[in-house]
Amino acid sequence: MPDGWNHERLTRALIESEPLRSVWHAMTPPLRCGDIVKLALGPGEARDLTFSSWESILADIIVGDAFGVDRMDYLLRDSHHTGVAYGKFDHYRLIDTLRILRVPDDPEAETAGELALGLEEGGRHSAEALMLARYFMYSQVYFHPVRRIYDIHLLDFLRETLSDGVFSIEVQEHLRCTDDEMTVMLRQAADDPSRVGHVHANRIVHRRHFKVVYQRNPADVEINPEAGADVYEALCSKYGPDMVRRDRSGPRSVSQDFPVELADGVVSSVDVSTLLKEVPVWSGTMYLPTIRLRRKRRSGFRRTGRRSFGFRRRRTMNRLARAAVLTKLMDALQTRGSRCGETHIQKAVYFLQELKSVHLGFDFVLYKYGPYSFDLRDELTSLRADGLVQLASGARLGSRFETTDRTQCFHSRFSRTLEAHEASLEFVAERVDNKGAADLERYATALHVVKSEPTVAERDQVGRLTLYKPHIADVAATEAVRKVKDWIAEAKGAQ
Repeated sequence: MPDGWNHERLTRALIESEPLRSVWHAMTPPLRCGDIVKLALGPGEARDLTFSSWESILADIIVGDAFGVDRMDYLLRDSHHTGVAYGKFDHYRLIDTLRILRVPDDPEAETAGELALGLEEGGRHSAEALMLARYFMYSQVYFHPVRRIYDIHLLDFLRETLSDGVFSIEVQEHLRCTDDEMTVMLRQAADDPSRVGHVHANRIVHRRHFKVVYQRNPADVEINPEAGADVYEALCSKYGPDMVRRDRSGPRSVSQDFPVELADGVVSSVDVSTLLKEVPVWSGTMYLPTIRLRRKRRSGFRRTGRRSFGFRRRRTMNRLARAAVLTKLMDALQTRGSRCGETHIQKAVYFLQELKSVHLGFDFVLYKYGPYSFDLRDELTSLRADGLVQLASGARLGSRFETTDRTQCFHSRFSRTLEAHEASLEFVAERVDNKGAADLERYATALHVVKSEPTVAERDQVGRLTLYKPHIADVAATEAVRKVKDWIAEAKGAQ
């Protein structure tokens, strides 16, 4: 957007445009643009308009920061369509307990005594759940590093391809620029190196996005409040500003203060809810350099965070070939009687990389149920979007993946790659077999321990395994360590 413009201001321009103005005037009774603007923007964004108390409350019901239906809708809808539970809260209870209340008297409050949207005491916990849902959706979905870096790549692309690097604010011209036009522009630029914006379009279309090298760390900030800026400057100095992106975006601050009706009067929400005082505001500050640092620059570059457990990453296979290997592995797992849920696939891919050195390029971290790759989770989502895998219908014990009719044709394009890895896939499928998630967690974590500390005594490896997973008994841990050592020996002997 041009300087001074945001989507609220553009919304107002659309409402007041001639095509819509004629629609408002044709209604019975006629609608006034100013009244529509008040409801669509609220007092915070339409500061040049005068709001009555009732107009403010009506706008608050629609677009208010605390209980606006717009917020309730996008949290619930986005949570549903992204398949996460973070955005869910008891909106029925919240709506039932909404009340119009007078703001409690406070000498320092400008709105003291005015009418405002508030709650009965019985809705307080639903309001707390709403605030937490917002925090978790921002921290886990809206500002997920992968999602945010695609915003940044898209912004870089638009700055190069749009006239003057911004969208037009002329209404008719702006409306002509739709998602379809943007998608075509991206595809054309990605496939043609001579087109403007090719570099950024290529990153988006072919998933060659930058990856996180540093995220804001409270411990670092305590030592140096400008730690993020220092890291960013150091990265720019070493690799060049074109190879680094800095993201400081975050949701705008939202007041958690609203009136609550108790049996003996109306009080501020922050006076009766400790939780509302402590709900953090997601900062979203992170630093995103390229995942494809030139090889001559890789020496001396140490990734933080995910390397702490000793997991290694080697990119030796392009995405399509990797997709063929992944789907072929799913077929092999199902043939062996595996449920082929996400946990089974995660552990099978980990075994494939660590036991047979088939470098699919996935980073693994030690997570709730053993080694886990967030990159692999994203890849499974991409395979579903590409129509190569689907969730099996009628699965009673969680999601189960299966390949589709398109997969066989897809495999034929990579017959040589699949033939080269066929023995490795069968080796892994045989070991995963029909084991449950708990067994796979135990064996995968044991493999991580043995690979990370191959020279220490067995009792120390068992101790390390039970330290990571206290619920695993010593006898089971000992069996798992010995089993994965046998697997390592067998994998070497089969090569």
